[in-house]
Formats: sequence, structure tokens, C-alpha cells
Amino acid sequence: MRKVYGLLLGVILASLFTATGCGPERIYFTDGIDLDFDFNAVSDNTEAMSMPYVTGIDTVIWVHSRWEDEDFTDWTVEVDDPDVLSIDGVIFDGEVPGILGLEVTAAGDGLTELRLFNPAGKQISVADIEVADPDNAVLSPHGPLIINQPGLIEDEHSFQTLIEGTSTYEVEWYRGNTRLYGNGTLSVDYDPDIWVNIEDSFLFEERDWLQVSPGILGDHHLTLRSNDVAVQDVVFESVPESRVDEVIIHAESELGAEEDDHLVLLAQAYDEDMRPIYGVEFEWDLDGVVGEELGDLYRYTYDRSDAHTVGAYFDGLVDEVTIHGDGYVSSSNNVGCAMSGTGRGSLATLALLGIAGLVLRRRLS
Repeated sequence: MRKVYGLLLGVILASLFTATGCGPERIYFTDGIDLDFDFNAVSDNTEAMSMPYVTGIDTVIWVHSRWEDEDFTDWTVEVDDPDVLSIDGVIFDGEVPGILGLEVTAAGDGLTELRLFNPAGKQISVADIEVADPDNAVLSPHGPLIINQPGLIEDEHSFQTLIEGTSTYEVEWYRGNTRLYGNGTLSVDYDPDIWVNIEDSFLFEERDWLQVSPGILGDHHLTLRSNDVAVQDVVFESVPESRVDEVIIHAESELGAEEDDHLVLLAQAYDEDMRPIYGVEFEWDLDGVVGEELGDLYRYTYDRSDAHTVGAYFDGLVDEVTIHGDGYVSSSNNVGCAMSGTGRGSLATLALLGIAGLVLRRRLS
């Protein structure tokens, strides 16, 4: 009898959820901005959009149906305020069941709604959209982000970097204390004595990256612009090799690691006051055998039965750690799938490259 009552209760609750909208919505929205810093096609952020958007960005908003065979042919979308969000094109219109892609531009500061209509003209779903102009920016050296130790970053607007060394920083846009999302709006004013490169990472990790390499000693002042509007001043102090006083290897924890997990070591240079110096490349050895490759990262595959001593060297300074597994030297100046400068591939092309991951994301949600 209890089983009968339980089944009846389940049917009643399911009916209530369907009638009141308490259950999961049939239609949901995502975008091309992945909050998980892992360069992985599948994100834990499977049913949300990353907002507010930075004014001026281009991205793809994805419309998903829980009915995997839903045909979005002849469906339409409207935006209440196109001065906030403009729809520039439609991709996968009926070509991929259950997914509709909208090429959009965050056109201006404000709030609006994106409305989805079926072929009969009935509104099926609506998404709230927020776009904002940034008023400040934060720079984060790439290395600490890779090993998930942002606490190693001591200053967000002033950095020491080795003369003629190259270092890479993620640029995060903010309105007050609110993080804004999207990329492709970054430009920089800088003096001729420092080399500057802008890279946009795409395919699941839409972020702006700033790479710098100073040619002479001293302070170099840069102004970060978003959508051609000055937002933040940053100082890079170029220092000589003699400023490096200590080398420390920071490791991703092996605690809780599983076989074949990919882990990373980050070698970091410091001055006598324990302030980090970026742009330093290190020699690495494995069990006393020094390799030919230079970089600030050592990537390896975890194997609990395979213990090794790994060392990082710079100008007579060294630090060593014990790891379980074997790997290779890499660099935090590599930012994954990226394009240099301000140019980007078409959103349709990027969407074609990423559709397999999006289908997988939908299947796993």
C-alpha cells in the first residue's frame, strides 16, 4: 500500500511541477562564455548565461531544447531593445536538432529581454540580458590561474617583469565590483620601449589576454581600453636578472588526484622582498637530468606509483619538488585556442568548430 501511495504522490507532484512551471524549463539559454577556467568543451555551468556582458563584445547565444529532436526551423527571436543587444545572424537553424545559435553583439549599456517564438507566433521562452560599460580592470598573471592559486597574485595593476622576458595576463573587466564577461574589446596605449600583444582565447574560454615584453629597464605605463574607451592604467617595472633572489615551485595538489589526471607545476621567481618577477624562463630537470626546453610550467600525468624529483633552475638558483608521474616543460604564455591582435574568426566558423562540444554539453545536462 505504501508503494501505491508513493506512486500516486509522485504522479501528483509531477503534474504540479508541469502545471506550475516548478520543474526544469523545456527551453534554456547558454552562451559562448565558459566560466570554468579549464579550456574544456563541457562546463559545469551548463544552463546559464554569463552576464553582464561587456559592451561591444560579439558572442553566440545558444537556445537549447530538452526535447533533443526539437526542430527550430522557422522559429523567430526578438529583442526588446536592440540598442542593448543586436541579433546579427542565426546559425544551425534547423540543421542540428535541439539547438539554435544566435550571433549577437552587446551593443550598449542597459537591460533588455530576448524573446523566442515558435512558427505559430507563440512566445515560448524569454531570457534577461544585461550589458554594461566597464569602469575598471584587473590583470591576473596566467601562471597562478593555471594551477588554481590566484592567492599568489599580489597586485592587480603593477607588476615586475624580467627585461626582454615575455609574460601573459588575463584581463578581467568590471563595473564597480561586478565582473563583466566576454572578450574582443581590449586595446592598449603603451610606450615604444615595451612590446605588447593582445590575444583573444575562444572555443569555450572567451577571455582577453595581454602579453608584454619590455625592451629597457624601468617603469612602463600602459592604458587598457575597452571598446576604445580608457578604463585602467597599469605599470610594468622591467628589472634585470640580478633582481631575482629566489625560485619557488608552486604545485597543483596531488591530494585526491586520480590516475592519469593532468597536473601542473609553476616555477616563480621572486626578489629579496618576495615580490614575484614575471617573464622568467627556467631550466627543468627530472631526477637530475636537465632538459633542453625552457619555460615556467611543468605539465605531467599523475601516476602514484611513479615518483620523481623535479627541479627548476634560473641563474644558479633552484627549487625541487617530488611528483608522481612524468611530463614535459611548457609556458604560461600559451593561452590555448587564441588569435593574436584584435582580429577574430567569424562567429559562425567558431561555432562550427565548437558544435561537437555543445552537443556533448547538452547531452550531459
